[in-house]
Amino acid sequence: MTTTRRWFGIGLSALLAGCGASSTPRDNAAAGATFAYGSPVAATPDQAGAMLSTVASIDDFRAAPATGSGLGAADTASVTGVLLQGGSFGSFSPSEVGATSSAAFDVPACAVVATGKVTFNACRVTVSQSSGGASTSGSVTVDGEVSLSADRQTLTWDLTYGIGITMSGSTSLAMSGALHSAGRVVATPTTAVGSITSEFALTVSANGQTVSAAADESLTFDVTRSANCASGVTGGTLEARRVWTSRPAGVPVEQLPDEAARVEWTGCGAATVRLGSR
Repeated sequence: MTTTRRWFGIGLSALLAGCGASSTPRDNAAAGATFAYGSPVAATPDQAGAMLSTVASIDDFRAAPATGSGLGAADTASVTGVLLQGGSFGSFSPSEVGATSSAAFDVPACAVVATGKVTFNACRVTVSQSSGGASTSGSVTVDGEVSLSADRQTLTWDLTYGIGITMSGSTSLAMSGALHSAGRVVATPTTAVGSITSEFALTVSANGQTVSAAADESLTFDVTRSANCASGVTGGTLEARRVWTSRPAGVPVEQLPDEAARVEWTGCGAATVRLGSR
């Protein structure tokens, strides 16, 4: 199983580098999961700034709805990748799909930007990369919408990603995956309150063997913020959770544990973190 786990890791790492997925949304196991938390420790600068890119994308979308800011606001992995001990292993980052502007899609007209809303209708990004003797080809799709309320305070979204990628070279493999992201955030110039969920699944096949895994992530937060704060947040709390709903065969729980983290800000760039386990 060592070789099989290595193939799975290669496939997952490649997915994290810039690809996403699609399937029927399911219940999110992380949203209702209970964790036991340890003692608080001082947050690192990265942990204290974990909300920065999410808050920035929300503000950008509120100011002028666009494809890149819409995908960025829906990105739980930019937060969980910093806070959880497993890092971004098992997370997919929607804002890294490569479609930071509608021009990145094969057919730009698939992304319709209207007043307070961006709709993705079978949007596709073709992946074609080569380096040395290795090559990657396939596509990533995005469907769904991101919308803003009439008072420009409530941001909601429901997005589905699809992936089909083939890699060749020293290691040849094929990947297919699925990611669904949904969320609701109420934001003002000084506060942000919301919840975000994502469900991720990946299957990797190589040399006649196939491994699969799936994980759910959730974020809940109630924070105060200031444009004058470099880390974006000045007070409040955030809870991030990751639950593996299916681990690769032969991979122990200790290698891919369920994880959580609670962050409490005491000022700009100052916070404590408590890590959770099940």
